[in-house]
Amino acid sequence: MPLKDYVCKKTVAIYYRQGGKLEDTKLEDFAGKAIVLFKNYSYPGLKIDSGTMVSSSKAFINYRREYAATNDLDGLLVAQQAFFKGLQGDVKDNDLIRLDWQLTETGSEAAMICNEVQSEEANPLADGALLLTNVIKHHKSIIDLSLIGNRYLVPKVMEWIADGTIDKENKPNILYVDVAGNWITDFCIDLNNMPLYNK
Repeated sequence: MPLKDYVCKKTVAIYYRQGGKLEDTKLEDFAGKAIVLFKNYSYPGLKIDSGTMVSSSKAFINYRREYAATNDLDGLLVAQQAFFKGLQGDVKDNDLIRLDWQLTETGSEAAMICNEVQSEEANPLADGALLLTNVIKHHKSIIDLSLIGNRYLVPKVMEWIADGTIDKENKPNILYVDVAGNWITDFCIDLNNMPLYNK
């Protein structure tokens, strides 16, 4: 089936760049429009641009991030701090910097937590064994891990801004968390009002 047959027939305003740097594009240019990106491919005739998640590319948007893949808070902090320090002097014109603030479960932890429900046969012995195993091993759900990690996001980001780990060049454009409330929106607004985010 041709690609054009997959495109939505409803009229949608699409933003398609006409050259220039991503950082020079004003928010008002995007307002009310969709940005359609395909990973590693672009179709100019259909106003579809390309997006990537690599260290360097010529795509319209290239996401830079470091996923810590750990359930250990210290491991997350070390990975994120090293990521921002490594970006210094290496941010390209089309890069969007994503702060990945996600603690995640180990494979065995995820399997046990996901199974911590009443079994289909309502077997109190099996259900009790799963519950006891999770308690003894201190297994945590994604929600529990997020609530732990989220307590450190604002103070750590502010510390990294103060000590120069995060600067005007490598500042995060996206804050990526698993579980959040209104506080994350408030923090984004606060960051946008800082000199760091203003030219």
